Parts: sequence; structure tokens; C-alpha cells
Amino acid sequence: MMLPSIVTITMMVLTGGSLSVRPVGASATNVRRRAITPPPFADFFVATNGSDSYSGTLAAPNSGKTDGPFQSLDRARRAVASLRASEPARTGPVIVMVRGGGYALRATFELASGDSGTAQSTTIYENYPGEAPVLSGGLRVTSWTNAGGNLWKATLPPQTAAFENLFYNGVRRLRPRFGGLLGAFYRIANTVFLTGPNAPPPPAAAPDANCAVYVGGSGWECFDRFQYDATDPISSTWKNLAPAAGNPCGQPAGNPALSGDIEVLDFEQFSTSKLRISCVDSANRIVYMTGPTGFRRIWWQWGLSG
Repeated sequence: MMLPSIVTITMMVLTGGSLSVRPVGASATNVRRRAITPPPFADFFVATNGSDSYSGTLAAPNSGKTDGPFQSLDRARRAVASLRASEPARTGPVIVMVRGGGYALRATFELASGDSGTAQSTTIYENYPGEAPVLSGGLRVTSWTNAGGNLWKATLPPQTAAFENLFYNGVRRLRPRFGGLLGAFYRIANTVFLTGPNAPPPPAAAPDANCAVYVGGSGWECFDRFQYDATDPISSTWKNLAPAAGNPCGQPAGNPALSGDIEVLDFEQFSTSKLRISCVDSANRIVYMTGPTGFRRIWWQWGLSG
């Protein structure tokens, strides 16, 4: 008689170091063998459905939700430290497996020298087999309200740090820019040079740390400002423009949290610098940055090597 496709296992036989399963009374010729994969071994597990009050030694919460994996990497780090303190002579590795899912880090996950293993016992953090954990230092933005049409707004917590990237449903969203999605290119109208009695030529010292290259016949070249054309869409009244106190544009100080929020990509001969706008001098049509372009250092290195 042929065995049915589904049988009840009533006996397990361990032979030759391998595990085979066969119903009582069935011959080995009419039973399909299936390899049994042991669960992954780790000293500690981390999972999105875990809890830092658990022991961390289970790969998933038990049925009573009384024990299971940790929920945070830092809790696992502390557990590893405690384990090493209790087993100083350990020779095998200490393994932490992180299960799939997204982990929002509330603070920087730091591993110091005290968290290291030894030559005989390494410390390993790895993903759970077949799963892909994602660690994110981002902050979930909630409580969006519609401000009309496709415009939505949300109020961020006061302690929110400056950020440049925003993701919606896992897709990166571009910041608003001139020219729409692809942006637009504008030419620098003129380079700014410092001249006059307050900026004598060498051997006098540079009058400004950001204007430290002297060009004969022109003056001290500045690398933290440029002059724009009157037709360029640049305004000193942008809402997110936040000049520092005592700025060279003579503008009142702005919100420090918005300092450098407006960016410029400066295409040079050998490099592209991302610069942040400090203030706009609309009278002289000069844009001041929060710092100099990196091209200045490249220019010096090229000049010295030549």
C-alpha cells in the first residue's frame, strides 16, 4: 500500500550523525527524505518586535511574550559586554544576529575599543540568514497637514538637527530648486576682489582669510562670495535665509536653525563645491557663503606643484 502524501511522524531515528524521519512501519524506499536545517546560532538576537527587557537569546518572542530578542543594537552591545565580563576566558566568537526590518536609531550607535573582542574570541554583528536589516538615523516626520493642492507641511520637534535628505515611502525626494526637477544653471557674473588702502598687495598680509590669493592687477581674490547678475532670481528676502549676526550684508540676524539652508553648487575647473549661502547683499549684488569653496586649496596645490 502506498503511503499518503501527509503522514504523522511517530518515530525519529538518528543514524550516522544525520537525522532521518520515518513513520513506524514504513520502509525507507517509500518515504521522501527532507533535510532539517538547524536554527541559526547566536548569543544574542535583535528584532523589530523584540524588547530591551527580554534576555535577547531568542530569535523571536515566545508565545507568552515573556522573552525574546532585544529591540535595539545598543542593548545587544551592553549584553555582549556583560557576557565578556562573565566569561573572560572565552575562545569562541560572540555573535549578535539582527533580524530584518527597519531600525530607527535614536542616537549614534557607537562601538568603542571596550566593545571589541580578542584574537581568540571575536565579536560579530551580522544579519539573520536570509533577512536584510536596515539601520536609519533618520527621524519619522508625522502629523502632516494639507496647505492647499499638493503642498503639505509638518512641524518638526525643536531638537531636530539640520538635515538634507527626505524620503517618502522609501523614495528620496528632491529639495526645491530653481528650474524645477532638473534644476537650472546660472553663471557667476564676476569674481570679487578686495582692493584699496585696506587691502594692499603682498608682502602685506591678506585682508581676509577667505580672500588670501593675490592676483596682480586685480587684488585679493575671494573664495567665499561672488557677484550675481541683476536678472538672476536671487533675493535677500528668502524666508529660509538666515544671516549670522554681524554679517557683511548688513542684514539682521536670522534663525540659527536655518543657517546655510540655501545651497549653491559651484562648478569649478577641477571640482564641484556645495556652498551654503550666509547672506545676500542686494545693493552690491554679492552673495556671501558660510565658508570658502574647496577650489582655493586645489589652486594652491596646483600652483605649488607647477
